[in-house]
Amino acid sequence: MEILQNDGTLFDAELSMNKIEVGGEIYFLSIARDVTKRKQIENALDERIEFEKMISGLSATFINLPTTEVDKYIDEGLLYAGKFFTWTLFYLPI
Repeated sequence: MEILQNDGTLFDAELSMNKIEVGGEIYFLSIARDVTKRKQIENALDERIEFEKMISGLSATFINLPTTEVDKYIDEGLLYAGKFFTWTLFYLPI
């Protein structure tokens, strides 16, 4: 969940809430924990996993390829990598 701070910015938070009774009166106690850093780390790990899957896929394609077929698959490999990195233009210098 995102929580709005007094300065108008949002931050990722976990919220826990408990009902407590004090002197016969019921109160609700809420605690918000900032988890922005944890979310950033989780996102970075997810990106790393996707990158490793992409590299693994490319490696599997090229490792079993006869040398006569390598040139044919280089363009496909570049397109695959380009889509992963969201490149709009890429080339190999000749």
